[in-house]
Amino acid sequence: MIKINLLAYPEELKKSRANTELSVFFVVVLVLCLVLFLFHKSKRSVVNQLKANISEINTNIDKLKDVETLHTKIMAERDKVKAKLDSINAVTKVKRNPIRHLDELTRITPDAVWFTKFSLNTSNISIDCRSMSYYDVSRFYNNIKGSKYFKIDKFPSIAEVEKFGDKPIYQFSLYCSAEGLVIEALDLGAENANKKDKAVTGQAPSAKKS
Repeated sequence: MIKINLLAYPEELKKSRANTELSVFFVVVLVLCLVLFLFHKSKRSVVNQLKANISEINTNIDKLKDVETLHTKIMAERDKVKAKLDSINAVTKVKRNPIRHLDELTRITPDAVWFTKFSLNTSNISIDCRSMSYYDVSRFYNNIKGSKYFKIDKFPSIAEVEKFGDKPIYQFSLYCSAEGLVIEALDLGAENANKKDKAVTGQAPSAKKS
């Protein structure tokens, strides 16, 4: 036997069910909106972070360009300084010429002593001098004796040669050796080649001063 419920469905239940379905719908819509909002916000945050990273990379690239330019300038200045230093070393190197010895001699010579003759033969130096006081003669001798560039033994003999007003002028000679000085011989082959080149180009070789 089939039973049929012919009772009417209560109106309150219908309304309650409709309200429940509507509430569920709004909740679902709200959740979807919240999810979309959070997704958009997260995406925008990622994009902003990527833009910041790109900006930082570009800044670092610009800094690297500045560093490269600075490096080029520093290298150029280093080459200039090296060239100057090489030139100075070529001139002041002890075993190439007497520049250091002459500079030292100038430094240690008292103001009241002056040279009348100076000669250099290999490493042997002879100096004829004049002075207006025994003290400056002794001081000059001691300066030479205390210098690492020279070696001297005998104290010079001193003689009065003339007067300047009422003050005597003394003459003396010093003989010493230049320590560590080696004068390089003239490269005759290079000089002859230079003369030959000048002759080929039609230039007269420069006269050698005596």
